[in-house]
Amino acid sequence: MKPALSRIYRHAGAPTLPRVEDCVLSGQHELRVTIRSGANLGESLREALSRYAYGGGVGRFCAGTARGLRYHMIENTADAERPFGYGAPVDEIREVDLIGGAITVGRTADGATLLHCHAGFSDPSGELHGGHLILDHTWAGDEPVVIRLCLFERGGYVSADDEETRFRLLHPIAGDLS
Repeated sequence: MKPALSRIYRHAGAPTLPRVEDCVLSGQHELRVTIRSGANLGESLREALSRYAYGGGVGRFCAGTARGLRYHMIENTADAERPFGYGAPVDEIREVDLIGGAITVGRTADGATLLHCHAGFSDPSGELHGGHLILDHTWAGDEPVVIRLCLFERGGYVSADDEETRFRLLHPIAGDLS
């Protein structure tokens, strides 16, 4: 049996070590959000979140179908500074079954809500797809979309440039986000 091939990749920016960033987040709100058939997922989530004080949160898809969705997949680029990036958007108009998905709720530098989602789904023929799902370009299908969320009142995630990867990433922040 041949040994598995591995590839070491070093980002173009200066290494940030240790790479683990963490902080204690508090004041949790546990939510179950059901998005009705035909509603836009991003808009519906922001509306549900508007009732709570939060700096960030995490969530997952529990059930539902979607249609008219847009997603991106990671692909190689010709840019030595950022050799991987999101490819062109893929639009899927057919009704798909949501298999799973992880949602991170954060804030932009100016305090606006940021929704980041990676999800997997199957199309009507049973073929599997997945990638970075754009929630503002996705609508609930015939079955409502059910999402479980945990919001953090104190602390959360803020998008900022990352020197090592040269990507804009969500970084955990403790305390009030103002």
